[in-house]
Amino acid sequence: MIDSGEDARKYARYGLEQGGVIQIDLLDDNDSILCSLFALIVNSSRGGHELLLMSNFPPCPNQKVQLIFPELGVLPAQIVWTKQLDKNIFKLGLEYIAFTNQV
Repeated sequence: MIDSGEDARKYARYGLEQGGVIQIDLLDDNDSILCSLFALIVNSSRGGHELLLMSNFPPCPNQKVQLIFPELGVLPAQIVWTKQLDKNIFKLGLEYIAFTNQV
C-alpha cells in the first residue's frame, strides 16, 4: 500500500498495478466510444485510478469512460480531474461509477 500522507484521500493507494497498462475508452454524451486508448497506471485505489495517457482527444472532467481489465472486464468510471503535462500527454484521476440498470 502506498500512503504519501501529503493529502487526505478517500481510499488508500495500492502499488500492485503501478506501471501496468490499461485500455480506456473515452465516451461521448450518448455513451458511444469516441476513441480507445492505452494508459499507464500511475496508482490505484478501491475508488479509482490515476492514469497517464497520450491522446489527440483532450479528456475532460466529468467525462464518462470505460476501463477494460483483462481479468475483470469493463468497469465504468468518470474523469474527476485532468492535468495536461505536454502536447497530447495527460494525467487523469478516475473514479469508478455505479452500474445502472436501464429499462
